[in-house]
Amino acid sequence: MKASKSLENLANIAIVGLAVILVGFLVRGYFFGTAHAQQPTIGEKLEIPSITQDKAERTLLVALRNDCPFCEDSRDFYQRLLLTANSKNIRVIALFEKADPKNSAFIESMNPHFENVLVLSFSNIKVDATPTIIDLNMDGSVKSVWVGKLPAEKEDQLLRSL
Repeated sequence: MKASKSLENLANIAIVGLAVILVGFLVRGYFFGTAHAQQPTIGEKLEIPSITQDKAERTLLVALRNDCPFCEDSRDFYQRLLLTANSKNIRVIALFEKADPKNSAFIESMNPHFENVLVLSFSNIKVDATPTIIDLNMDGSVKSVWVGKLPAEKEDQLLRSL
């Protein structure tokens, strides 16, 4: 009887100890967790030396990676985006963070495909996830930002906004 009572007390102490540890992890994650993803803010002017803003009234920057499953899944949307942008004289630029022969294969496999492709550090434009689409005004100010694979209704909203 005494052994079972001791075992029960030990089990209760272990449960309370685990609960305290779990609460500690949750509190630490809540207050000291990883920083939220950064992205350009609306109205912020992006300085990209290789892009001159005077060529187009609007420019869409599409940050991609050739090994990004969400970029691959969005391929049909990019083709609709390119058709819509071309009909409205909006410049669309595909951005890759690293030069890689697979980038060209990714672009060329689309019809239509991105005519303008640049390689630049995504941190320069505050992009840390792909795909990301940034809509720039003529002066290079951010008009809108879309991050990740967009659901169908967001894709339609983006196309209507052009």
